[in-house]
Amino acid sequence: MRNLPNPLSSLLYILLIVDINRPGFLNSFAGVINTVVNVYTTQNKEWNLNSYVTIGVAGSLMLINGALFLIYDLCVLGRIRRSHRRQIASTVSHEIKSVEKNAEKNVVSGFIDAVFGS
Repeated sequence: MRNLPNPLSSLLYILLIVDINRPGFLNSFAGVINTVVNVYTTQNKEWNLNSYVTIGVAGSLMLINGALFLIYDLCVLGRIRRSHRRQIASTVSHEIKSVEKNAEKNVVSGFIDAVFGS
């Protein structure tokens, strides 16, 4: 059986996605939209050096954070999710089997009690 992931590393991956990559992507996306709106409204559709630098920095950060978000969410956390599903499935199937065994014992003992009046 494969080694199960360390719960602390799983938590760190989740925190990395939730606290760094997704907000970074969304903030950079807002920066790109803000720059485009600013250029087309206040600067009369004239792109100057500041506009190019701002759109370049915000756009590159948006691409980097978006790529990291997808990599961590799909690949790394995907492995952790699959492992978690396997663990839950085995635990649930084990619990269902034990409940079925207990139910069979209770039915048999209830039948014996009813027939023989113990």
